[in-house]
Amino acid sequence: MRFTNIYDMDFKLVPMRSSYPVNANASIVKPDTFETMKKYASILSEPFPHCRVDFYTFNNRVYFGELTFYHSGGCGVVEPEEWANRMGDWIDLSQIKNEYLA
Repeated sequence: MRFTNIYDMDFKLVPMRSSYPVNANASIVKPDTFETMKKYASILSEPFPHCRVDFYTFNNRVYFGELTFYHSGGCGVVEPEEWANRMGDWIDLSQIKNEYLA
């Protein structure tokens, strides 16, 4: 079975799950490269209203994984619903120009 932990930008465990059961049964240590990953994630995600940036760290080096625009293909379940709403509130679409909305 696959597990996932979800952390905030201060590396605090978030009490939510998305697509997989939350909280691996292992203690996760904040990587020494965490601040570097946050800096790169900010740069790479800047042009998008919503974007997940995945990194890996190995031997104290940061490796880029992928940019994800629709976590779980946009069909994943976020529980509890309060967190689904909270994450939705983080997305600012006010700057999006759409010719169909004009």
